[in-house]
Amino acid sequence: MKKFMTWFLILAKRQLTSPLFIALMLIFPVAILAISKIPSNEGNSRYTVGLYIENNSDDAFANSLVDALTESSDFVDFIRYNDRISMEEDIINEHLVCGYIIPDDMPERLKYLDITGCITVLSLPSSTLQLSINEIVYAELIKYHGYNILDNYLNVSQNFPEGDYHDEVFA
Repeated sequence: MKKFMTWFLILAKRQLTSPLFIALMLIFPVAILAISKIPSNEGNSRYTVGLYIENNSDDAFANSLVDALTESSDFVDFIRYNDRISMEEDIINEHLVCGYIIPDDMPERLKYLDITGCITVLSLPSSTLQLSINEIVYAELIKYHGYNILDNYLNVSQNFPEGDYHDEVFA
């Protein structure tokens, strides 16, 4: 320990003679302690997004997608709506960041690779979070239906030789 203190004093002699350095070394722990005691405002750190299944369908795929999104614990709270009009009003009143209308025939659209415009997004023009929330929604969609989309694409595409790719895709 004596050897350590000797080397410490030799290397830090110049810094320890400066009163500003000593003051900073005493202020830093006090400042960190004070900042850690400030209560965080966690109530405003989460954003709310609405989800609506078109025609209030009992489609198992759409319901599983909505259930998975509402149970996720990201920085976004997803809320299921049973009425499109009330979701639109909440978006206009800025209670929601944006809203997603999931079609009741989504598995059929995805089966025939008609993906463009599949999910309708409602948001205000001033919404800057909508693009990052899109990534969360589409990541969950790909998690549930990505393998089927890939299998259909391999069967339909002219870029790959004909064959049954189901075993390779789901292996």
